[in-house]
Amino acid sequence: MSLAHSAPAATAVPAVAVIATLHQAPTRQAKPPAPAPATADASKRTVSPAVHLLAGGLGGCMGALITCPFELVKTRLQSSAHTQLVKNRFFYTATSAPLSGTADIVRSIYKTEGLWAFWKGIGPTLLGVIPARAIYFATYNEAKRALTKLNGSESSAVYMGSAISAGVATIISTSPIWLVKTRMQLQSNQQNPRYRSSWDCLTKVVREEGFFSLYRGLSASLIGISEGTIQWLIYEELKKLQAQRRDPPPASSTSAVTTKSLTDWAEYFACAAVAKLTAATLTYPHEVIRTRLREPPAPGAAHKYTGFWQAGKLIAKEEGARALYGGMGVHLLRVVPNSAIMFLCYEGVVHLAQHR
Repeated sequence: MSLAHSAPAATAVPAVAVIATLHQAPTRQAKPPAPAPATADASKRTVSPAVHLLAGGLGGCMGALITCPFELVKTRLQSSAHTQLVKNRFFYTATSAPLSGTADIVRSIYKTEGLWAFWKGIGPTLLGVIPARAIYFATYNEAKRALTKLNGSESSAVYMGSAISAGVATIISTSPIWLVKTRMQLQSNQQNPRYRSSWDCLTKVVREEGFFSLYRGLSASLIGISEGTIQWLIYEELKKLQAQRRDPPPASSTSAVTTKSLTDWAEYFACAAVAKLTAATLTYPHEVIRTRLREPPAPGAAHKYTGFWQAGKLIAKEEGARALYGGMGVHLLRVVPNSAIMFLCYEGVVHLAQHR
């Protein structure tokens, strides 16, 4: 009797174990995988467009304040008045022209207009730079987010489309400010200056040349979107390489994903500098053409330059193709550090917002 009762009991034990195993198996399969090691992206918070507006505006402001003297010298070197002055005063070789022209104009500005003249036009510059960079960075990031969602992932096409969208929005919004800035910078410190202030310049341009004259150089600016497109493409790809090159932080570390080393920030600076140097060198002639299109006409005369292609052909015909690269050296001395400072400030503000 005892044997008869013990057999079912012995069989029940493995049966219960099997049933328990069957009940546990789905739970074990449905168990989520172990969390991946912490990464920089995992700890990031999504920031609002307002943060990108603030970061872009602050970055643009810092870059403009530090590099304004280079901007003034570059604008003078690009102008047709300076080209004619150099023609009348100097005979030089192609290799010596840029250096002597730049040094000569720096000495001339300092002696005749004073040290603060190197920041001439900083008012309209900041009025243009701060909203322009705020709009630019915010639009770029919103366009990038939308295009990435449509595309399924980030890609070169996403970067280029975002940069074009940002460029168009920024140029249309701020073109009149840049025209005023150019007119003010081309004006030397005379007894009776043509424009007494930025506001005086704005009102005179509208009254004497018409409202749409505020958008002179718009075609060159729109063509210049290619520079920003190339710059963003290179910058984003360099940032990818930078991220891939780093060793992944340990899973237990939280500080590794919320802080960046000095090397990280130096690499951001270098990425932005290389991207701007490449883009600005490839697309520089549009800068000269845009400056010429924004020059004021001679008193009582019509504008010499009426359109982008007409201006480019006329400059090359009258002054030689080299004139399309006038002032490029000092231009690069300004825009490369300017862009690096701007992107560094921008990345810093966004990083603080993401990890606050």
